[in-house]
Amino acid sequence: MALGFNRSLPGVVGALCETDPTKGLFFWPKPVLEKLVTMKFAGCAAGEAGLKDKQLRLVGYLFESAYDAPIPPADNASGSFGFEACLGKTGD
Repeated sequence: MALGFNRSLPGVVGALCETDPTKGLFFWPKPVLEKLVTMKFAGCAAGEAGLKDKQLRLVGYLFESAYDAPIPPADNASGSFGFEACLGKTGD
């Protein structure tokens, strides 16, 4: 299985981040977008300026979850916190 996207292609970014559910690939409810604007992600601009970057991070985390789902916990060698970082979880 392989999942990915190219951030440098405007059409790809537009399809992944489109907030009109009739046009985009994902449904981004208004409360989710409002929360994303207030959240801090390393490497993403604050506020509205970083919204698309944050959306793309969440899509990447979704892909990561798809990879991780079939791995038994005992066999998971990843030390990555993944999407937990945006939830304020640091593994402490």
